[in-house]
Amino acid sequence: MDPKTFPRLFELYELIPKGIESDQFYFPRFDKTIMLSPTAKFHFQLLENELSKLDKASWQLMKNEVKSLLVNKDPKRNWEQLISKLNEAKGYCYLKKIGCSSVQIIPRSKENGIKTPDLEGTKFETVYLCEVKTINISDFEIEKRKVISARDAQYNLPPDFFDKFDSVVEKAKSQLLSYKKGIISKKIIYFIINFDEPLSIYFECYRAEYKEQIIKHLEGRNYDFDIKIHNLLE
Repeated sequence: MDPKTFPRLFELYELIPKGIESDQFYFPRFDKTIMLSPTAKFHFQLLENELSKLDKASWQLMKNEVKSLLVNKDPKRNWEQLISKLNEAKGYCYLKKIGCSSVQIIPRSKENGIKTPDLEGTKFETVYLCEVKTINISDFEIEKRKVISARDAQYNLPPDFFDKFDSVVEKAKSQLLSYKKGIISKKIIYFIINFDEPLSIYFECYRAEYKEQIIKHLEGRNYDFDIKIHNLLE
């Protein structure tokens, strides 16, 4: 891995203990992968760009938190836990994009029962709090992908998706509301959603259908926080 091209990914690579089997840590055969797959190279470059936006203290916090995840491949869901943590950089970039300053990853509280959101920033003297949540593909989809076969496209999000979505919203809500009580703040739940339909990120027809369904689901709900979805509702 070229430390000049991927400096922050290289720092993560350097955290991996020596002697670990390649299939047990993230970045196996990295150089060969990006050489053979333009898509993989593109996505690694996106990740590098996002991580490069983190301030020094936030980057150090993230490295400390992902170190163990770099060698913790789940037998069923692979590197989802690691990617979900790295996705906090997307929320960080979003806060910067909307004009927040002093954006930082919030250190996890060491007190039992005390919850914290992921990110904090300020804009026009208002505190912005952001909890980043990743929703990954369903267990049903994982099983389906074990066998390569033609399937009908699914334009409708199933009820199970919205059940999971609402459950994650409630969890994020508790993290946002328990932090800095009494301080006027703007609260945001920032979702990264990996839909079961694998083509959804490439074809606008899926994006439009999903966007409409999610907006309809959220109609009439009087949340005291904003819900944003990466590359869908921003």
